[in-house]
Order: sequence, then structure tokens, then C-alpha cells
Amino acid sequence: MIRRFLLILSTVLIVISCTQKKNTTGYEDENSKVIEIKNTELLEFYSYEDSIKYNSANDKIMIGNFGKVQSRALFKSTEFPTDSISIESTPILKIYTNFKEGYEKDKNLCENLKFKIGLITQEWIESYVTWEKTDNDTSMWSLAGGSFELEDSWEFEVTTDDSLLIPIPESFIEKWCSNSDENFGLILFSDNIDKFIEVKSSEYTNYSPTISFSYKINGSDDILEYSGITFYDTFISNTNYNFEKKEELILTDLSPTRMVIKFDLSDSTFLRIAQETDLEIEEIFYDSSQVRKANINKAELKLYINMEESIHPRTESSCWSYILLKDNPSLPLQNEDDDIVYRYFSDNSESISQTDLEYITINVTSFVQAIVSEYIDSDGNEYKNNYGFLIKSLNENKDFQFLKFYDDTAGIGKKPELNITFTIPIFMD
Repeated sequence: MIRRFLLILSTVLIVISCTQKKNTTGYEDENSKVIEIKNTELLEFYSYEDSIKYNSANDKIMIGNFGKVQSRALFKSTEFPTDSISIESTPILKIYTNFKEGYEKDKNLCENLKFKIGLITQEWIESYVTWEKTDNDTSMWSLAGGSFELEDSWEFEVTTDDSLLIPIPESFIEKWCSNSDENFGLILFSDNIDKFIEVKSSEYTNYSPTISFSYKINGSDDILEYSGITFYDTFISNTNYNFEKKEELILTDLSPTRMVIKFDLSDSTFLRIAQETDLEIEEIFYDSSQVRKANINKAELKLYINMEESIHPRTESSCWSYILLKDNPSLPLQNEDDDIVYRYFSDNSESISQTDLEYITINVTSFVQAIVSEYIDSDGNEYKNNYGFLIKSLNENKDFQFLKFYDDTAGIGKKPELNITFTIPIFMD
């Protein structure tokens, strides 16, 4: 890369020295021209489902089912009374709902949602627990999805209030108080299809779930009140994933669904779009080989959201974007030490996207520059071949956000766009 850069730089310096003109980039003067183009020439796109990982340090808990994904919530409090006690009031688990303001679909998705409850019978570690495993070692649930004793006659119908007051069987509390070594917490889940709710976990400041009840110490008439936060809470999810590839533009968190999108960045197409955009450009940008001399000031991928088919769109979202190094790689896309399939450039601006609930924009400037200039990095990776971009959510495994975007079959104003602003040098005799 350094040798190529020095060669290009020396060539530019020779031209500059002959013309006594400056070759500016990033803004327009008599020696350069700034051009803005909209590229909708989509060559390939697809989405594929990846596997679910463990969910740590999440301020949200998902309970219910969406699509092929099941999510179950685990709660555990550890500082119960240790004396011999009698329960005087129904124990209540209070959890705070996390409805998006002004977004009625949230509430529609939990309509008629009913919880079931179970007493967990195995120890688990919040940071590592998954549908199959209880910790980061080889310990497995005796039954996938959590080992628990189901409370057969118990059921709770979810409301759309700011918080849910969920009754807990007294037998659960009595067991935890009498023997703390058998306190593994409780599990909440639902059998309802495509019904779920998002609630706040203990990581959500000032909104930690709590367990409360009244009790008497045996031998005393005094009624005491217990209220304690759940020190450990999370959710586990499962899906029958098969890394399915879909000819759609979909980005989801559970189960993680990632997108591959490829625009035509060939010299001829680049030149044609530029000439269609600026009628004067033919006089100074007449040869497609000049594309290699372009300085990419900004390149943004713009994807329009199909709101009717999307779930939980955020007003501000983040995602990672990568440049692909292989054509038609096998799924799921994975990097190995000796087999790099995709690469992330260190500039964090490449990964930020925002949405006004109509579209998201993703900065891919350095990726487009690498392809256009046929960049070679320090590891010898060549970027002269355009294999497209990989896009994945920064919130994978954390919630049920489901974004579906319009593809190239959509009408004008909805198709995916690659908007590029670039500067070309004007060499004068």
C-alpha cells in the first residue's frame, strides 16, 4: 500500500509541478470539481440468520415469542429473611414495562399475553447463561430452556400499565427463606405465538425489578415488610436457526439477522452516473480510468424502512458495517485466523446510523474509497474487487427489533441508495 501511495503521490506532484496548480480535494476550486451522485444500481442483496449468543449487561428483558424465537426471563433475589417465617401477603414481583412512547404496536404485541411461572432448580450465572448452558463452563441445563418446576395452576395476564405486579407462589418464598442454597430464582415465559413484552432489567437505572411481601417471624405477632431488588435478572432465547438466506433486506437482533448489500461501483457505471448527474463533467472526466483518481469525500448508504413490517424501530440506532473480502462466501460469515471474510475499518464513524423512522443512513466512506482506489492494506488484503458490505446490528441478542427495508423493486424514493460526494482533479495544460 505504501509503495502504491508513494507512486501515485509522486505522479500527482510531477503534474502539479508542471502546471504550477494546486490539486485540492474536499472542496471545489479551479483545479478540482466536487460532484454528488446517487447510485441505485444494486447488484446483489440478501439477509441471513446467525446464531444467538449469551445476553450480558442488558437493560432490557424480553418475555414471549416472536417468529421462531422464544424468550424466557430469569429473576433471582438473594437477601431474603433467614428466620422461620410465615407469609402474610401475596408475594409480588414488580417489573417495569418498556413501551416506546407513541408506538402503539408495542402494546398490540402483548395483547392477551399470558405468563407462566416456574421454580428454577439449577444454579446459573447471569453473564453467561443461555438456552442450553448455565454458565461459561460446560455446565448445561438438565432441560434446554431452563430447568424448573412448573407451577401448573398459575397464570398471569399481561397489562399495558407502566409496571406489572406479578404474584409469586408463597411456596417459592418459603423455600428460598428456609434454605438459601436452593434459591435459584424463578422463570417467566409464555406459550402465546408472536406475543411478547419488553421490560426493564436491574441494569436500567432506578427501575430494577423488586420482590415484596409481608411476613411474621414465627413466635411473633409483628408484621414485617420485605422489599428487595432482583440482584440477578436476564433472559434466554432459542430459535431453530439454520443460517437461512433470504433475498430480502432485513436487520434483526433476535435472532441476529445480518444483511449483505452490493452496489455497482465499476468504473463505467461510476462514470455514467457522474455524467448523468453533471452535464459538464465530460469535458474533465472523460475516461473511466479517472475514477481511480477520485477522492471520496463522503459515501452514505441510505435504506428506507418498511414500517408496516418492522418491529421496535429506534429513533437512534447503531450498527456495524464491514467490507467483504470474498465473493459468495459460505454462511454464516465468519472470520478465521487464516481466512478473513470481512473487515472493519477502525474509523468508528463507519458504524453509526440514525433513523427518523423513515430510513437509516450508514457511513461507508472509507469502504468506497478503498474499492475505488484499489487500496491494499498492510496485511496484503486487496480491495480492488467489489464484493459488497456486511451490515449487522450493534444490539444483537438484546431485543426483538426487526427492521425490514425496501429493496430495488420499490418505487422511486424508497430504493436503497448509495450517495457519494467526491472530488476529481482537473489537470490543465
